[in-house]
Amino acid sequence: MDKNQVIGWILIVGIVISFLFFTMNQQDEIVPEAQESITQQTNSVEDKKENLLPQKSGPVFIQDIDTTLPIEKQAEIKANNNIAINNYGVFAGAANHPSKEVIVENNLIRLHINTNGAYVSKAVLKKYKSYSDKDQTKAELILFEGDGNSQKLKFNHLGRDLETSQLRFTPSIERLHVKDGEGSITFSLQTNDGKGKIDYVYSLKADEYLIDFNINMVGLGNNVTKTDKGLQLLWEQKPVSIEKSLNIERQSASVFWHSQEDGYDWLNERGPDNETAEFNTDWVSFKQQFFSNILICKGGGLNKPYMEIDYADEDTTYLKKYSANTTLEFSSTKDNFYTFQWFFGPNDFDLLASIEDGDLALEDEINFGWGIFRVVNKYILYPLFQLILEYLGVSIGIGIILLTFAIKLLLFPITYKNYLSSAKMRVIKPQLEKLNEENKDADPMKKQQATMALYKQTGVNPLAGCIPALLQMPILIALYRLFPASIELRHQGFLWADDLSSVDDFINLGFPIPIYGDHVSIFTLLMAISMFFYMRFNQQMTPSQSGGGEMQEAIQKNMKVMMNLMPIFMLFMFNNYAAGLSFYYFLANTITIFQTIAIKKFFIDEKSILAKIENQMKQPMKKSRWQKKIEEIQAKQQGR
Repeated sequence: MDKNQVIGWILIVGIVISFLFFTMNQQDEIVPEAQESITQQTNSVEDKKENLLPQKSGPVFIQDIDTTLPIEKQAEIKANNNIAINNYGVFAGAANHPSKEVIVENNLIRLHINTNGAYVSKAVLKKYKSYSDKDQTKAELILFEGDGNSQKLKFNHLGRDLETSQLRFTPSIERLHVKDGEGSITFSLQTNDGKGKIDYVYSLKADEYLIDFNINMVGLGNNVTKTDKGLQLLWEQKPVSIEKSLNIERQSASVFWHSQEDGYDWLNERGPDNETAEFNTDWVSFKQQFFSNILICKGGGLNKPYMEIDYADEDTTYLKKYSANTTLEFSSTKDNFYTFQWFFGPNDFDLLASIEDGDLALEDEINFGWGIFRVVNKYILYPLFQLILEYLGVSIGIGIILLTFAIKLLLFPITYKNYLSSAKMRVIKPQLEKLNEENKDADPMKKQQATMALYKQTGVNPLAGCIPALLQMPILIALYRLFPASIELRHQGFLWADDLSSVDDFINLGFPIPIYGDHVSIFTLLMAISMFFYMRFNQQMTPSQSGGGEMQEAIQKNMKVMMNLMPIFMLFMFNNYAAGLSFYYFLANTITIFQTIAIKKFFIDEKSILAKIENQMKQPMKKSRWQKKIEEIQAKQQGR
């Protein structure tokens, strides 16, 4: 190597050393400036007492610093990391990451789990369809998606409230598909130091709508504390309409819950409402017309949750807004474990009643009415309807026809008693008119006493027809709740109606009529016509009572007016109700008319009734025990 080469190498080495020395000094100057900027931003946040990230062009989350990047870029990453740590502490590594969805499914349902919060962001039922997709062979029912559902924990960390929806959970596997047996997937949220974690564990079986859901909070120590309201579990939902009629769907949608102490309860279905449960609840359900999303708490129940439901009539973009808020028992000195179950599925009575062998009473959320009407539906009418459908294998329309005949057959003895009472009143009507004529100038009290004496002498009870009518009222009213609540009617058509669980809008008017609606329901029209003829027929068969004076006559006239107006009232009322209900009442009215004609022609002979009454009048009147007792008391008083 000659002298010139040596000098060249010395110069090159000197230039490299000088460049490295200059670069290191420049980096030392940049980093303090960045750190000073971070401190200023942090102080600004503290001064404003805000828990929000500073406004930046994109999300701020922890990134590894690549030393091959330009110095300015490294400084920016370091500054962003410090901001994330300042806002999220030990959870900064999981904050503000882009979300993705992990699919968890079995043979019945498909759930999309959002990694930011590890909550169910979309639920699909494979065996069902929405009304708009009912004719598509490969369609599936989406219960909710997107902003339609949110479930998160809210806790305190370093004096700030954090929500799990802000933090990314890492799934144990990329996808879970359970075709047989059972399987599970874990979504884990790790702290930066790896010493603590929050695990969400979803487990499901191949052919169930029920999903086990466990929350495990491990090794968090003092990193997680309660908010002012405790460790909060927040659940909100805003699903879209999936049935034919939003109006009918909203009438059945509400929040239901159940406690061991107080049984089941619900928020008002007809308007906005809210309530705090009086006791810990076994479950809370966001119920739609035919489907439910239920959170079940195992062991101790949910701590007196606050529940709310709201909607705006004019906004048809969603069904209703549901929300439930409760607190979980939390200890900072030990690990915390919570056991839940999710149910995403149909409001099938037998299915809900089978969960936990019926101990949870989930089937109580199906609105079969209250009191005696619920008992009639639950133990008589619904089992009878299921029996007809399952064992005879008929369509829903034929099933309603057979159910109507079965109910009318069940009520036939009551109908017979009612008609017999009317027949007795008809045969003594001439005597009542004669008595009324004889006492036309008498005072009303004396006239009434004479009329009652005639009833007693003939053995006719004017109120005998009222009791049978009252006995059948629970069944008639119970049916009002049965059909709109029965999922068996959903999307089942008959004749011109394409969905017996919803409105029969065979004729579309194209414009709304107040109260009535913008369509003509043929089944409702037939029901109103049959009711008109039934009432006219009933008026002819039921004689007007004589001897009651002008007041009685005025009451009877008003009753006739009301009975004539009733079909019109029912026409307006039922035009926007389930077609299956109108179809049943039409059949019931028609069958009742033919029943009455058959009873008159084949079962009751009015001439024979008259002969018995005349024979009764010839017999000496028997005194009741009460009358004998009164006479004895009067005799004793006279003897004194």
